[in-house]
Amino acid sequence: MRYDYKGWWINDASQYLSNYRMGSICVTYSKSDVEKMFKDLPKLITSSDIDQYAYGTFLYKNYRNNDDLKKALAIAKNLMNNGNVLGNYLYAHLIFDGVVLQKIESIAVQHLERVLRDIPDFAPALYNLGYCYYYGNGVSKNTTLAMQYINKAKDLGLNSAINYVGLCYYNGKDGYPQDYQKALECFKESSFRGDEKGYFYLATLYALGKGCPRDYQRAVECYSLAGTKGHIDSAYNAGRMYFFGTQVSKNIGAAAYSLEIAAKGDKVEAMYLLSLLYLKESEYYYKKDEGIEWLKKACKLGYEDAIKLANKMNIRY
Repeated sequence: MRYDYKGWWINDASQYLSNYRMGSICVTYSKSDVEKMFKDLPKLITSSDIDQYAYGTFLYKNYRNNDDLKKALAIAKNLMNNGNVLGNYLYAHLIFDGVVLQKIESIAVQHLERVLRDIPDFAPALYNLGYCYYYGNGVSKNTTLAMQYINKAKDLGLNSAINYVGLCYYNGKDGYPQDYQKALECFKESSFRGDEKGYFYLATLYALGKGCPRDYQRAVECYSLAGTKGHIDSAYNAGRMYFFGTQVSKNIGAAAYSLEIAAKGDKVEAMYLLSLLYLKESEYYYKKDEGIEWLKKACKLGYEDAIKLANKMNIRY
């Protein structure tokens, strides 16, 4: 199977499996869709190795308890018994996680190396192995070798690796000169390939004017796109910019949309701004009950501005 590392946004279990079956294994989905996917995936998966790997990966990334991890472990072992090294890749991550397997990183590295013997161009394993060499996890630290692995993953189109190299250019580290324009090019590439972090980094460069003229409008557009893909900090940044209207035109509807994404993602600052929007901003968006609920949640998380407002409004939390 040929693997495609472009980032794909999916909404349900059927789309998730369809992507994996086509080799498109880099998928993202909303936190709000996870519980339904937990219910639907067992009904849809077949006994094929790729379906089993897709399900095991979902369990590992979204586990609710140890039972989910034990199911993922059983899937990894079955795949390895079938001679499918995707099982080794999943097994390595379960070792790194250290919950249902002892965290012996050198063994995890051996499993990553086993993957690459069968699939030399499996970009996620290349990137993970590069990460291990960079930080000395399970191997002797070797920054030069680490960057060779990461660069190979980048050249194969893995968004995580593209972003990593972009950050190297941004910070001027690991043998890369500080070059904001090249960093910008990396983040443009990963965002074009559907990566929410790429959009976040790209937006930040536009906002700071690094590698390009400062452009708040492009920044808020990129933050908004990343936010719709579930990147919480991006959603908050877009909502804040639209709410205050000092850097871009004020847009209360867009602010409410983005702030709600961020608030539901447990961003306390977004909870507070959303409460202000619903309680004070305009008649059209006046939602007293929702505003009070978000204010209470921010108070319970200890956000001082929310506590001051709640006390002023005599709202008990």
